[in-house]
Amino acid sequence: MIANYIRDLNSAQDMKNLHSTFRGQSKTLPFVLLWGILFASCKKNKEVNLSDLRLTSVEWTTNGQASRLIFDYDANGRISQVKSVEGNGNPTNVYTIQYSANLISISSPSVNGTSTTITDTIYLQMEGNNRVMRRIHVTFFEVKLPEIPQRTYTRDSTTYDYDAAGLLAKETKGYWDSTWFNPGAVQTVITRRTGVINHTISNGDVMLVHGLINFTATTRTTTNTYTTVRTEETSDTYEYSKSYRNKMDFSNAAVLNEFASQSGLPLNANYAHLPDKVTNSNIDKDQNGNVISNNTSTNLTTFTYNVYGWVESREDFKNPEGKVTFKYTVPNH
Repeated sequence: MIANYIRDLNSAQDMKNLHSTFRGQSKTLPFVLLWGILFASCKKNKEVNLSDLRLTSVEWTTNGQASRLIFDYDANGRISQVKSVEGNGNPTNVYTIQYSANLISISSPSVNGTSTTITDTIYLQMEGNNRVMRRIHVTFFEVKLPEIPQRTYTRDSTTYDYDAAGLLAKETKGYWDSTWFNPGAVQTVITRRTGVINHTISNGDVMLVHGLINFTATTRTTTNTYTTVRTEETSDTYEYSKSYRNKMDFSNAAVLNEFASQSGLPLNANYAHLPDKVTNSNIDKDQNGNVISNNTSTNLTTFTYNVYGWVESREDFKNPEGKVTFKYTVPNH
C-alpha cells in the first residue's frame, strides 16, 4: 500500500534512540543517516510510476460498522471483479466485469433458487477515447410460490453528450420498468421515466446540474386501470472556494463511476476541481403542476491527498461517520 512507502521519522523517541546509538561519534552522523533514509524513501516513491497505480479499495463506516469495496485487476490493468467486505468478514464477490471491443458489462452474481431468481447487469457502450456514450441497466427479479408470485423487469437507459473539452454536457434518460404479480388476482404496473439532465460548465468546473424527469406509472387490475403522472425537477449547484484538485486514478473511470465517485460528479480527468459545497434542490409536482414536495439540502465536503497528490479521503463534516478513504496500489505487487 502507499502508506508502506513512508515511514514516520518524526517521533522524538526515535530521534533520541538514533542519537544514543551513535553517542561518542560525530554529532553530524545521525543527521547524515537520517538524510540518507529520507532520500531513499523519496527515491522509492519516485520509482513508482503513477500510470501503474490503481484504486484498489474504498472504505467507509456506517453506524460504527466498517465497510470496504475491493477492486481486482486483470493483466491489462482493468477492473475484473468488485468485492465487498463488511467489518472483519471475508470478501464477497458482488460484481464481475467483462470487456469486448466497445462494450463493458458489469454483472452481479445471478441467483436462481427455489424462492427467487435475480439477474442484474449494467452495459456501458464506449467510444474510442474511453468515454461512456450509453449506459443500459437490465434487471430481472422473480418471487416464486408459495410466496405471492412476482416478476419485475427493468431496462433503464441513459445516453451521454460531451462538450469540446470532453466534459459531460447532457444526459438523456429513458427508464422502463414493469412488474407482474398475483396476490389472488393478476396485477401489472408499468413505469416510464424520461427526461434530460443538463450540465453547466465554467472554466473546467461543473457549476450546475439541472434535470427535468417525467414519470408515468400505469397500474392494471382485472377490473380497473390507474395512471399516476408526476414531474421531478432537480437542481444541484457546486462551489469551489477551496480549489480542491481533481486528482485520482482515472484509468478505469467508466467502471469506477458505478462504485467510487469521490464527489458525486462523474469521474473525469478533465474537470479542474472538486466541489467543497453542493446544494441539492428537488421539487416533485403532480400532473396539474401542483407541488407535492420541495426539499433542499447542502453538503460541505473536505478532501485530503496522499503523497502522490491524489485524493486519499473525502469527508462530510455534518456526518462524522461519513469519511470515505481511497487506497491505491500497484496491482499484483
